[in-house]
Amino acid sequence: MSNTSDTFQYEVDTSGIEALMEELNPKQLRAAWKSGLRPSAKMIERGVIAELEAEHPNAAKYKGELATQIWKKGGGYTVSLSGRTLQFTTKKGKVVEGNHLYILRWLAKGTQERHTDSGAYRGRVVGSHFFKHAVDKTIEPAMQRIATDVQKSMERAVKRAAAKAAKNSGQPL
Repeated sequence: MSNTSDTFQYEVDTSGIEALMEELNPKQLRAAWKSGLRPSAKMIERGVIAELEAEHPNAAKYKGELATQIWKKGGGYTVSLSGRTLQFTTKKGKVVEGNHLYILRWLAKGTQERHTDSGAYRGRVVGSHFFKHAVDKTIEPAMQRIATDVQKSMERAVKRAAAKAAKNSGQPL
């Protein structure tokens, strides 16, 4: 494992997967790989949501601001705070739309002391680092399951490709 700032990189043993890889074309292979990465990414995302709900119950309504993105080429994934637009209904029934990403960033990293132009103290937010703590807790289990998830995904893709080939050739399975 190499850890540079907030990026984690792991190498996965693919010896059990290599035979399956030869039976798939590149498009099927990429789709199977991405499908195998998704459960690991979702595990980390659920960990971040749980940490947010535990440390900041009032901010748990902003959990929709989290985004999991499986990279297009299937090389990895990103779990991050996104800039999605959320809708909330106020107590008076008014629907409010907006991006609340800044609130989660304040909670995660904190803010500096703020003062008005006249020098009045307006406080600061002490960062709880909930995002980093959640990733640190869930990264090991997520990486341990990635090899099995990818292999299962490859096996499903091989079965699907074989069934499609048999259907196209007109022969019974």
